[in-house]
Amino acid sequence: MRILPENLQQIQTNQLEELEGWFSERLYEQMLKRNRGHVLVQLQQLLGWEAIEQACRGFYHQTGPGAKPRHQVGQLVRAILVKALYNWSLRETQERVSNDLVVKWFVGYGVMESVMDYSLLCRFEQWLQKHQPRLLFDTVLNEIERSFPEEQRAVQIGDTFAMEANAAGESWVELLRHLCRKFLRELVQLSPELHQQIQQQIPVEELFGVQPEKAPYFLTDDEIQSRLTHCVRGALQLEKTVQVHIAPQQLETQPGMTTLLADVRQVIGNNLVVARDEHGQVHQVSVLPEKERGHFQMTTATDREATVRHHGRKLTLGFNIHLASTPAGFIREIFSATGAQPDSVGIPHLIANQIRQRQHCPPKLIYDRAASAGHTRAQVERVSQGRTQLVAHLTPTTTGERFGPEQFTLSDDQRALTCPAQQTSTTHYEAADRYGRVFVFKANQHCLNCPCWNQCRAPNAKPTGQRMVFISDYRAQICQAQHYNQSDTFAQEMKLRPLVERVIFMLTHFDGARRAKGYGIPRADFQVKLAATARNIRTWLKRRAVLPIAPLA
Repeated sequence: MRILPENLQQIQTNQLEELEGWFSERLYEQMLKRNRGHVLVQLQQLLGWEAIEQACRGFYHQTGPGAKPRHQVGQLVRAILVKALYNWSLRETQERVSNDLVVKWFVGYGVMESVMDYSLLCRFEQWLQKHQPRLLFDTVLNEIERSFPEEQRAVQIGDTFAMEANAAGESWVELLRHLCRKFLRELVQLSPELHQQIQQQIPVEELFGVQPEKAPYFLTDDEIQSRLTHCVRGALQLEKTVQVHIAPQQLETQPGMTTLLADVRQVIGNNLVVARDEHGQVHQVSVLPEKERGHFQMTTATDREATVRHHGRKLTLGFNIHLASTPAGFIREIFSATGAQPDSVGIPHLIANQIRQRQHCPPKLIYDRAASAGHTRAQVERVSQGRTQLVAHLTPTTTGERFGPEQFTLSDDQRALTCPAQQTSTTHYEAADRYGRVFVFKANQHCLNCPCWNQCRAPNAKPTGQRMVFISDYRAQICQAQHYNQSDTFAQEMKLRPLVERVIFMLTHFDGARRAKGYGIPRADFQVKLAATARNIRTWLKRRAVLPIAPLA
């Protein structure tokens, strides 16, 4: 059945592309009238796209043979931004760009145009992570600063949260087997003949077990230890065989294989005790106590950069995310570190990154007790050149009601310490686990018949015992913080600290920052920066309050 007259059908056939363009413009025009408050409609008007597209021009080759790209860089950038804004997967993004008119208009396609494939979007996202990981985050911040210039001078609130790794923890046997399998897969790609030669000389059954193998939870303690011993014996034999058949120069040209062998040595050397018999053969293997293994221990070969984050009683395998936000909720800096990195280590980087990327830093950074150490305060003072003050509670002294280090007077040359009873000691040594020195007051020399004995010594202290006083190398910073923490200004500033918890909640529950989608610190860092970009956009549009933000249907 014909709907159009013949003359109109001829026009449609000859000018189909122009008609589709006209129809697309008319449809989008009517749609935008009804969706003026939509987040994407507002964002299209507010965000500067030219600089973003210029920075991403390198994704496509500018010269050489080949057809002209069907999809523009600007369309790919907008698609990635939509993906972050709504926490979609790549396939979901392709589907919504194809079927949702508002999203399709925002990305830059006509109603009748075919959209990019998710595989192209995946390649562009990987390129963006490698070459422009901060582009969207910094661009949105630049626009926010134009709208709210006072945000540059606002105090900031810092904190950390856990991002779960895209991997599961492994036992020592599973971990060693996983690393050895990955090494053998790399080896077979390098040389199938060499792989076959080495595999014939290693105890494969000891290393990987005899299938079907009993599940670990059915094993007794002796059987678990026996399996671990056989696995370690096989892993060490594999390393020895590789050293015999592969020259060091050849191995150095394969960084992946070198890293895997180093990981095997690290797992065995840092976590296990290997006992050998008189012939040098592995006789028994046991696991070191947890305190002797340290914090930075590999627990999975799937993502070797993910470590266990200890936060109170909660243990999370993954990454430690550091962020700084303003009281208004704008995230000024965010980055990822391995899970076992202490919170205090990342605090100076929050300031240094802002100075490097934005050429300014906050007047104050409010933090929790992780920032109480004098060493951390000195680092912040150094990287900010005195422009940023670290505001945080100090760790309570361990001396209780007794005289603490602050009651002792340090000489100008820092070689002598005088107690409240005016006794001076010059005996000191460097502390092994802290930044500072320990001064020693001897009972028979300094404390004999001292009227301040009860105020200085513990009730159960021996009359012949020594009083040890730790003096931090950063005593000046601690004393300054003690004085500042007594002020009303400090009390008011600490009331702002809970505001960062809401930002963390939104990032982890709505913006996709709770669980890593890839492997490694760079991928986790890129993911949290996209999540922070999405959160900043929503906070920005909410504060502008030009029009209500309509949900995406």
